[in-house]
Amino acid sequence: MLIFKKKIFALGMILISFFSFSRVNNILANPAMPNYDSTGTIGPFPITNNNCTIKNATILYKVYCSDRHDYSLTIDANYTIYNPNSTLEATILAPFPDSVMCDLISVYSDNPFQALDYEIKYDWDYPEYDQYLSVVYSMILKSNITLPENNTFKLCYYIDYSYIFLSANREEIFYWLYTADSWNEISYERIEYQVYGLQPDYFSDNEYMEIINHTNYISYIWTWNNQSIDVNSVYIGYGSNRGIGTDTLLSYLLIIQTGIFSIVIKTIINKKKKKGVRICTN
Repeated sequence: MLIFKKKIFALGMILISFFSFSRVNNILANPAMPNYDSTGTIGPFPITNNNCTIKNATILYKVYCSDRHDYSLTIDANYTIYNPNSTLEATILAPFPDSVMCDLISVYSDNPFQALDYEIKYDWDYPEYDQYLSVVYSMILKSNITLPENNTFKLCYYIDYSYIFLSANREEIFYWLYTADSWNEISYERIEYQVYGLQPDYFSDNEYMEIINHTNYISYIWTWNNQSIDVNSVYIGYGSNRGIGTDTLLSYLLIIQTGIFSIVIKTIINKKKKKGVRICTN
């Protein structure tokens, strides 16, 4: 009976260890909170009260990746904003990958073309918007714009990154969609990754996605046309066969912890045997 109880106890500790790691793994796998290197762009959002609509949002990534060491990236993002109100002065925040990696930033409107002033900010400048900005470290382009009465305004961003290092673990290039709820509505949104050279190892696959093969590149496209945006993000990622991934690392840790528990339990049992400890049952 004593040996049986000890075996049950040891088995229980091992199972607790296993399910403990299983829960952690599930959390780390949640695409809404990356725990590895990621390059993040978050949809722009207003910090002034309004009920404006984005009639058209088109975001184009061009990714140039020749090997598994680094890549270059351009982001061409255009947002047509409709203001149903009287003329409105609005402040827009648009988070992009960190400016340290950036070679060119252009913010403008093209109806007619007009270069727009901007400031580079960071998440700590806006703690009140932590629900939008805490997901990934980014620079924030702050722009003050005038939205004409009962009319549209096209807000455009062009960002060029000549060199981004691929981490030893894995790298994902995100576009985060959850700021959609800061607008009255988004009528149409299209996000395209044109990937030249080395193609991603994986990508977010859902009902809104299509892949188109071209002569020199492959397009990974997500589109919403008068549809509810019910996903947090889309992304492409590099990571297989590149160092120890998160899942592999957790598997190793599970094996190590299980081994430690086994050694501890065996040591306790041996010590009790030497001391002649007995468990009496009535």
